[in-house]
Amino acid sequence: AVHAVAGGMCHSLALVRPPGRVIADCFGWGSSSASAAGTGVSRITGLSQPALVPEQVCSNVRGIAAGRNHSIAVLEGGDCVTWGRNSYGQLGNGTTTHQLAPQKVLSGVHEITAGLDFTLAALDDGGCFAWGLNRNGQLGDGTTLDRLLPVKVLAGVRSVVAGHAHSLAILRSGVCLGWGRNQYECVCSAEEAGSAIVGTNV
Repeated sequence: AVHAVAGGMCHSLALVRPPGRVIADCFGWGSSSASAAGTGVSRITGLSQPALVPEQVCSNVRGIAAGRNHSIAVLEGGDCVTWGRNSYGQLGNGTTTHQLAPQKVLSGVHEITAGLDFTLAALDDGGCFAWGLNRNGQLGDGTTLDRLLPVKVLAGVRSVVAGHAHSLAILRSGVCLGWGRNQYECVCSAEEAGSAIVGTNV
């Protein structure tokens, strides 16, 4: 049975738990440019049928997320793995090299989310980490510098979600913070022009 789905710009992911099994597998299809679908092969033509993401490093999956051309999964033990295109460091592996197969980048993760070319993770201890494209301050680290490795941007976080070029977090206190591109006031009020590079009360 399918338990969750995620959609990138031209690829899709599904979290599937076969009958009689406790653990879940991840399947990908659609665009396989830089293997965003996670098959381990980069090809020009897309995948018309769901293909299993290699189980060696992506089994027992708890959550999935998809950016424009990259993918993220959090495993039952809390490990976060990433794969796909990596032009801005959105995979968080310290490089800008595209990754054909899932690679571990972080531990102790309970929730993940992906923006256009950036990634956020909420940890069990309440920390929020971000990496990838940061042109509009969407990482929330107080700069507009792209980050190739996960950087801690908040503490006391319960949940995170990413838009095209902005991010939102709900703190354990119940406060909602937003940062990144503020076009159409999607982050904060009209008095805050441009982009917010750190968390701002919504």
